[in-house]
Amino acid sequence: MKKINLRADCASCSALCCMALAFDRSSLFAIDKAAGEACPHLDECGACLIHRERAERGFAGCVTFDCLGAGQRATQFFSGGSNWRKDPSLVEPMSRAFGQLLRAHEYLSLLDLAEALDISAAERDVLAELRTALEDAGINGREIAAVQSRIDTFLKSLNGYVSEGTACLPH
Repeated sequence: MKKINLRADCASCSALCCMALAFDRSSLFAIDKAAGEACPHLDECGACLIHRERAERGFAGCVTFDCLGAGQRATQFFSGGSNWRKDPSLVEPMSRAFGQLLRAHEYLSLLDLAEALDISAAERDVLAELRTALEDAGINGREIAAVQSRIDTFLKSLNGYVSEGTACLPH
C-alpha cells in the first residue's frame, strides 16, 4: 500500500478547512464563524479572497493551520465533481469526513515521528500494522477511533525511547 501523503494540497481540496471548522474571534481569527458555515472570504469557486493578506487581516490561524492532507483526501471520497459549494446537502458529510481524516492524519504524523526512533523490528512491524489499519479505515469514524486507541497504547509503550526533555523530531 502506498503511504498516504501528509502534505496539504489546497488545489485538490474543496476548501474544507474554510467551511468545516469553527473560528472563534481571537488573535488567530478576526471573526466568529460556526462549523459548517463558509468563511465569508471565500469566493464562489472556493478560493480565498484575502489569501495574500490573511495574517494582516487577522487570520493568522489560517496561515498556520495544516490539515496534513486530510482536506484533499476527504474531497476525493466525494467523487463526480460534487462538493459542498455545488450541493449544500454535502456540507455535513464532507465536514464529518474531513474531521475524521484530520484526526487520522494527525495520528499518521505521530506514527511518522515514532518511525524515526531507534525502535525494534517487532515494534516496526506493529507500527506498520497500525498505519495500514488507520489508512484502511477510510472515513469510518468507529474504525478510526478503534485504531487510534491502539496507537495511543503503542506510543505510550515507546516512552523509554525518548529521554525527558529531548525532542524526537526528525531533521
